[in-house]
Amino acid sequence: MIGYLIEQGIQKVMPEKRCTTILTQIEVDAMDPAFAEPTKYIGPVYDEQQAQHLAQQHGWQIKQDGQYWRRVVPSPLPKRIVEIDSIQTLLNRDHIVICCGGGGAPVVREQGRLHGVEAVIDKDFAAAVLAKQLAADHFVILTDGENVCVDWGKPTERPLFEISADEIEQYQFAEGSMKPKVEACVQFARATSGIGHIGDLHKAMEITTYQSGTHIYVEKSLEPSV
Repeated sequence: MIGYLIEQGIQKVMPEKRCTTILTQIEVDAMDPAFAEPTKYIGPVYDEQQAQHLAQQHGWQIKQDGQYWRRVVPSPLPKRIVEIDSIQTLLNRDHIVICCGGGGAPVVREQGRLHGVEAVIDKDFAAAVLAKQLAADHFVILTDGENVCVDWGKPTERPLFEISADEIEQYQFAEGSMKPKVEACVQFARATSGIGHIGDLHKAMEITTYQSGTHIYVEKSLEPSV
């Protein structure tokens, strides 16, 4: 559904461009430790009695989320984009490709076959795997903040601009918020020697020319992207 909405929006402003949405399977390791300790909240909230009843009825695992209870599922690390050849073929034909929506559909390989598992893949890690498999030079994560900040929300808050992977790993960032974005960019930069960028959704063009955003690299050779 999100892919459809993005595709419609792009085609309204760039009707001359070909735009394609791919339902994306992402392979994860069946032995990933995340399967032993589900942590990702999904679905609506329930009171404790409702949650316990549904857990028994459906075999769910549940955890308390504030004053309510919710279902939790594993969040394994992505290993490989199954449809990478199709994505690359479309890019080679000058398509804008929308893929890995919601982190992609997790699958595991058993006896040579892929089958789906109930899990949620972090979208930032999924995007980093995609960028690595495509051998991209640049990996951009767009969010609602102009920069990654140290001590975010505190009087000592300080934005980061151009920074090495080694240096940014020395700081602490919020779980489930900025931390996975930073880790995804660090993984990408180290795997490809490319540059990971994090910045404001409304300043995408400025980010690609280093006029905005945070830029994470292994070796400092920052040049404007094309």
